[in-house]
Amino acid sequence: MKKLMLFTLVAFFAGNMAVMSQNHRHHPNNGERTEMKRERISAEQRAERMAKQLELTNDERMKVQALFEKQDKEREKEMAEMQKQREEKQAKAKAKKEKQDAELQKIIGKKKFEQLQARRAENQDNMRQKEMHKKHPAKKGDRKDCYNS
Repeated sequence: MKKLMLFTLVAFFAGNMAVMSQNHRHHPNNGERTEMKRERISAEQRAERMAKQLELTNDERMKVQALFEKQDKEREKEMAEMQKQREEKQAKAKAKKEKQDAELQKIIGKKKFEQLQARRAENQDNMRQKEMHKKHPAKKGDRKDCYNS
């Protein structure tokens, strides 16, 4: 009797976990970057909203708006700096890879290096296809029957 109850509980929880993982996997905001960036409302609009919610005086609203504008400028500056750092890091990585490839080509020769490059490109394409399949899995009926082609 205890084994039956234990089995039932395990089956119940396993079923729930499977359903939850399916729901999580297909959620539209599941870690995927959206094509559209969310538009930020202006400092003035945010201050106005806060003024209405908290019944701020005109002086308080103006000070809050000034603070929001200052914060926005700081955020823009930080974002620009992060973008610059990202680009510098990418440039360093690209230069390093080119140097490594040049050294490898000296060792194995041009013909074998070209074969390697072709394999790398093929592997990259395969990985992209797998990623696309993960992001946009085929629905029932979308898949062509491999036996009827």
